[in-house]
Amino acid sequence: MNPREVELTLENERLRGLLATAKVERQRLAAEVQELRAGFLSSRQRIIEHEKALRAADERQREVESQNLELTNLYVAGLRLHATLQREDVLTAIEEIVVNLIGSEQFAVFEVGADGGLMLATSFGVDPAAWRTVPADRGPIGNTVVRGETWIAPAGPDANPIACVPLRLDGRAIGAIAIFRLLGHKPRLDAVDHALFELLSTQAGLALHSSKLQSSLEGSAA
Repeated sequence: MNPREVELTLENERLRGLLATAKVERQRLAAEVQELRAGFLSSRQRIIEHEKALRAADERQREVESQNLELTNLYVAGLRLHATLQREDVLTAIEEIVVNLIGSEQFAVFEVGADGGLMLATSFGVDPAAWRTVPADRGPIGNTVVRGETWIAPAGPDANPIACVPLRLDGRAIGAIAIFRLLGHKPRLDAVDHALFELLSTQAGLALHSSKLQSSLEGSAA
């Protein structure tokens, strides 16, 4: 083997060694890339799970805040109804609850009269003359008093009225609240409204009855 052949043989062996080294290095780099990719995917999954947990926590916090606000409103409304025995103040408290908490711009409050018919006690946003008296056994308002149960119009916000709430005392209805229209920014009644309906049904009825007794006592004293 002449010197040139020896040189070529050595060069080939060197190149094969470099190729083998490069192959090993490529395998090592491929393994590192795979490891990094797995770590990235794991980190990404943890980030996604963390973001989901944060969103769930935020949603839960909003629910708790909403529930606390609802309970506060109910508590304040109950106190407002029983803060006085004066009839006009009780009617004003009912009006404020219906306007500010339920969000109605048209409603009327009725009481059962001596003849069994419904007499208008107060109203807001409606013509009092048109609702001065209501038969106690006809229509949504009368039927609400007869049945003693809250009535919600199936037709939705275009109905007239859209809801009727009985004012109960000792298991019987002594009046009713008829809601004819909600405020423009409120498209429908919700769960909080139903809780307020229940409070009005029991507490407003009791407050009105108590104010009537107080008026009778004051009249007797006079």
